[in-house]
Amino acid sequence: MFGLGQGGRARKAEFMSYANTVETSHKASTETNPRCHDTVGDSALRTVGQIVSPPRNNLHNRQLGMAGEEVAAESLKAAGYVIVDRNWRCRAGEVDIVALSPEGVLGFVEVKTRSNHRHGLPIEAITMKKLARMRRVMGAWLAQRDIVPVHRAVSLDLCSVDWDGHGEPVVKHLQGLK
Repeated sequence: MFGLGQGGRARKAEFMSYANTVETSHKASTETNPRCHDTVGDSALRTVGQIVSPPRNNLHNRQLGMAGEEVAAESLKAAGYVIVDRNWRCRAGEVDIVALSPEGVLGFVEVKTRSNHRHGLPIEAITMKKLARMRRVMGAWLAQRDIVPVHRAVSLDLCSVDWDGHGEPVVKHLQGLK
């Protein structure tokens, strides 16, 4: 169950710490509140702790996000972009894709993938706080490479990927987020 790809041990450790938190909080409530009776015992509680684990769709969301990033990168390449960097991280955050447009604009692309619109459209996930973080990451990426934005046109972009995983994904590239 936990050996799924890289990071399986980390997910298992995260799950176990979550399950232990559930178990510990239940024990604390039974010890401090005499009206709270522990009638099921510790072994049943561990089972409950496993059932109450973090949502399993986190793995689905991660896989969907990775697939969406791949689709977005291929879409950008098909439009004549050159992929310069992917999944670059620093203290400020992460940029999904850095791509050079045919016109020479260096785009810092955030990819948002949705399999449905229950949580809104992908563009709705880009808040002012997220834009500020994207700017800091862009600045860190440029600084690491000694690139001065005055000498190079740069852009914050969004690739919106609507895809249920079965049919053809719909990719929209929005350039120049402000």
